[in-house]
Amino acid sequence: MELKFSKFNHYTYIDKTETLLLYNKLRNTMGYLQPISLRNLPLSIDTVPEKMMGRLRDHGFVVPASIDESIQGDDLHEKIINSSSLHFTILTSESCNFGCQYCFDDFQRSHIKESVIQDLITYAKRNIGQYTEMNVAWFGGEPLLARDSLYTLSEAFIDICRKTSRRYSASITTNGYLLDYETFKRLLRYRVFEYIITIDGTAKTHNASRPLKNGGGTFHKIIENLRCIRDHVKSQQFRIVLRTNITTDVLENLHDYLSFVQEEFGKDNRFTYLFSPVYDWGGDRINAMRGKLIDSMSDVYATLAEGDWQLNMSALQGQLSHAICSYAQKNTYTVNTLGDVFLCPQLQEYPIGKLINGKLEIDEYKAAYWYSLSAKAIEGCKSCTDYSICKGKSCVRNLLFFNKNPMDPAQLNCGREYAYLNDVLKVLYKMNKDSFIEL
Repeated sequence: MELKFSKFNHYTYIDKTETLLLYNKLRNTMGYLQPISLRNLPLSIDTVPEKMMGRLRDHGFVVPASIDESIQGDDLHEKIINSSSLHFTILTSESCNFGCQYCFDDFQRSHIKESVIQDLITYAKRNIGQYTEMNVAWFGGEPLLARDSLYTLSEAFIDICRKTSRRYSASITTNGYLLDYETFKRLLRYRVFEYIITIDGTAKTHNASRPLKNGGGTFHKIIENLRCIRDHVKSQQFRIVLRTNITTDVLENLHDYLSFVQEEFGKDNRFTYLFSPVYDWGGDRINAMRGKLIDSMSDVYATLAEGDWQLNMSALQGQLSHAICSYAQKNTYTVNTLGDVFLCPQLQEYPIGKLINGKLEIDEYKAAYWYSLSAKAIEGCKSCTDYSICKGKSCVRNLLFFNKNPMDPAQLNCGREYAYLNDVLKVLYKMNKDSFIEL
């Protein structure tokens, strides 16, 4: 059988070694070949040793020459978009105890209304049968300001799913300030297994960018909460993603921050790390710090690649997966404290419906428009090898704005990690070599 390398392969060479890293974007698999010298690049299918060929085929890096992989990309895209799961992002509180300097929200509303709680429960009872599972992302504001509402909804959802033999899981995006030991234990009982917590570098940089509303520091309280979880919670089911929003100030102190988190949490694989530039989502606050925004993540990945860091980077690997925003999936809704329904938490100026009397009253045209969006009119996207997988939906919010007000295609943000894929793969190989398949 005639064979070829997958068109979805990406290759990068580790400097000063004979190691070639491979990443297949269709299958989200990573592998490495040794020894491969620069003389052997680019790879030719005719020169691959037979002992390597079997494993390359087994893991999809090599495929039959007769197949059109774009069809597989289209198929994967449709499977991701046409989800049979029910996904709710629920804003239990639209208030916040922090005054983050880059936040776009003015937090004019408080906690979720009792009527919205009951409507969510009623909807789940009436409709869970048409879904294969239910997933909830607790969001805000700061969702833990309304813990009792979160607990009430969790108990009801879990009971509904148990009675109908549906799987239930949850995640939470929290600033971590209120995530004390007792709260964490209770959230675990309610199957909240993923926690996204932002720490913006060292105490100095974090407290400057993420203070309390009264200006007080937050770093030490969050770290104490995390230490308590680390030391006293034995469960291995959860994952805490420590997200760091990079500004010029954070970048200057990144080495010190990495030393700190490695010392504190580096030996605990329940903690993983994600680094992101601060994005301009609008609002008045971002204007005051615009000069601190970074244009490139190159220096971040260079710092990660230096030294002897040993951190669990599975969250970074997860960001590479398929490059389709989770809010592009059908049956995925964001519900705010008043029962307004959106298709993305960053698009609250574009509601598509309302939760009323236990029903999702959705504007079908607005929903259909959202799901039908693609980058088919953008020449740079159509010529991309990965177009069949993502179709421009790595950020549907940006795709929406692009269709309304044409802008630079680079602003679609088609996976910030893709722009630095060579650097990302080297960081992942250095820190988490076990996630790469030896080919």
